Amino acid sequence: MKQIIIVLLFLCIQGTYASVPDVQKKSVGGDFQLTDQNNQAFDLKQLRGKVVMIFFGYTSCPEVCPTELSKMVSTLKELGEDSNQVQAVFISVDPERDSVSKINEYLNAFQSNLIGLTGTKNEIDQVTKQYQVSYKAMKMMGEDYHVQHNADIFVLNTKGELSTIVPYGMPYNHVTKVVKSVLKQKIN
Repeated sequence: MKQIIIVLLFLCIQGTYASVPDVQKKSVGGDFQLTDQNNQAFDLKQLRGKVVMIFFGYTSCPEVCPTELSKMVSTLKELGEDSNQVQAVFISVDPERDSVSKINEYLNAFQSNLIGLTGTKNEIDQVTKQYQVSYKAMKMMGEDYHVQHNADIFVLNTKGELSTIVPYGMPYNHVTKVVKSVLKQKIN
């Protein structure tokens, strides 16, 4: 098993791992409705025609979430004019603390056109189930807690179908390469 993981990691680093097997594509992803950072109803269908990068996280995350969101923002910047064909989406897995206003404030720090989404715990659970994302609140001292969660970036094609899952930890230039590849699929 360890050898398989090492080979997959090597392939990811080399940029040859650019798609999810067809069997997984059919079982991961799908449309959903949540509430955006402006307290407006959001439906993933609104983004048809664009490549979409989705990241699940939470605003109190000390390191992983800001790092991965920064990668998505860097990808958008590197795409230049093509960035208008791509949308980055942040979905909170901490609906208890991540209010609409808190998500709005958090995303403003990234100075990019990110969409932030939240909902009730049941709504978030439905979306995480669709994308096979797990998360769990882990109590710390006192009332505080952190949320353990998957940190992959899901890349959807212009039809809203899962095209690629970029594993956590990949450099932003790999994310950019993957998004460019999915954009080319749109052209051809």
